[in-house]
Order: sequence, then C-alpha cells, then structure tokens
Amino acid sequence: MKRNLVLATLLALAATAAPAAAQIRIPPVTLIAGVGKAAEANYAAYLNESGMYQLEHGSSPVVQLGLETPSGIRGVDVRLGVTSWKPMARLEEGSTSGGGQGISRTRMKTLTLDANVHLPRVLDAHPYLLAGGALVRSDFNETYYHDSNQPFTPSDHTTPALHLGGGIAWNVGRYDLFVEGSTYISAHHQYAVEGYKLKAGGNASLTAGFRIPLKR
Repeated sequence: MKRNLVLATLLALAATAAPAAAQIRIPPVTLIAGVGKAAEANYAAYLNESGMYQLEHGSSPVVQLGLETPSGIRGVDVRLGVTSWKPMARLEEGSTSGGGQGISRTRMKTLTLDANVHLPRVLDAHPYLLAGGALVRSDFNETYYHDSNQPFTPSDHTTPALHLGGGIAWNVGRYDLFVEGSTYISAHHQYAVEGYKLKAGGNASLTAGFRIPLKR
C-alpha cells in the first residue's frame, strides 16, 4: 500500500513538472569563430638613467571565439568573447621606433563582454557595432629577458580596457559569414618594471569567420 502511494506521488509530481519544464525557454545562442590579424602595437620603456628603449609588437595572426545571445532589448545582443595572438616583440634603442630586432614572442589574450547593436540591413548585408569592456592580458616571457641580459624586463600584467568595433555579416545558408574589426582603448598606465616604466599602447585586429547558431 505504501509503495503504491509513493509511486502515485512521484508520478503526480512528474506530471506537474513536465508542463513547467516545457515553459522554460532557453534563449538562442550563436557561436562566433574567426581568424585574422592583429595590427602592430607600440610600447615605450623609459630607463631611469641609461636612456630610452622602444619595445614594439609586430603584427600577428589572431584567433577569435565567442558566444552571443539576445539581451532582451530589440536589436541588441550580448557577446562574451576571447581572443589570442602571439606577436613578436622588437627592441630598439632610442626614441625612434620601427623595425627593431625581434627578441621574443609576447602571449596576448583578451576577455570581452560587448553589446552587439544591429544596424539596418544594407542589401544582403547585416552591419553591426560592438561596444563593451575587456581585460587585456600581456605575458612578456619575463624569463627570456632575464636570461638574455636585455636592458630591461617588462612585467606581465592585465589591463582593463574599453572595447569598440564593428562588422558586417552575410547569411550563407544555416550560417553567417562575418568580417569585423575592433580595438582596445585603455588609460596610459605606467607600469613599474624594476626601476623602469612601461607605457602600454593600443591593440587592434581584423578578423573573418562564421556565426554558427547552436540553438534556435
């Protein structure tokens, strides 16, 4: 008798939960996957007594991944994204930059949270704007600078930044093809580096790839 009562109770609970579960709507999610190139970026290292050196980043391939979902505001989506690239660091003595000798690759990574604002269609194209915040991680490979007796050793750091960009997407069947560019804008923080100062420059990239719906 008790076993039948427990079974009947479980069946009743399952029957009640099924319609409630059906009412829970999972929002559509789109996977963003792209590759492209990160532009050159300039860094300036000022030595206290020995003069000045320019530390620059050359252009480099970049990989982009992200997830995007509607925000609840018409025409605006929310995107969480990451990018990664490894530019060659160049060191040049003096205040004139350009074409310094390559010494080591810097590992650059970003984490972004953006609003994707959809603009009116232009023929078959879907233009959009990106605006949000980012964390930019710079890993300079400090060990190399120490071991190779470079005139200074830049310290690894994570910098908050404003992220701005825009792009165009075209529908190609189930997927969308996109091309977009973006840049990171941060305050000119001065980083203390073993008695030196390192002022970070900007980073910009151009990527192309696919927008793949994971759920409609």
